[in-house]
Amino acid sequence: MDYLRIIQMLLDSHTYAEITASVNCSRRDISTAKKAIDIHQITTANIGQISHARLAEIFPDKRKVISAIYSEPDFELVAEKLQRNRFFTLQQAWMKYTDLDDGQKKYSYSRFCSKFQQHMRTHDLVATLQHEPGKAMFVDWAGPTWRWLMQ
Repeated sequence: MDYLRIIQMLLDSHTYAEITASVNCSRRDISTAKKAIDIHQITTANIGQISHARLAEIFPDKRKVISAIYSEPDFELVAEKLQRNRFFTLQQAWMKYTDLDDGQKKYSYSRFCSKFQQHMRTHDLVATLQHEPGKAMFVDWAGPTWRWLMQ
């Protein structure tokens, strides 16, 4: 969010509608910036002296604080175990992750799987599907289609 631009537009007496249209922000962001102007006594004379570091102090990114309270799984180890042991599952990895007692919150199973898939994509790894032959059918929807008739 470009709070510096929002502050500048507030100091130039722009309306909320003009600011939301120009900066593509919410009214809540504008209200937050307006409160910061009052609290930190920001004026047109001293706005040029505000550094990026000072802006980060005035408008902290709370998403970083929230993610810091969660224990990050070791996805390198999970991927290695999945590759070495064909009976090891992602659910088992999640259960081991939740059993860790490090004083931090743990991700839900769905979030754990989502973060694992993101890890796989960013590290250009391929996940293999482990299954017993004949027990389950997997369909790959990519590519040309074919007809299947049940009798």
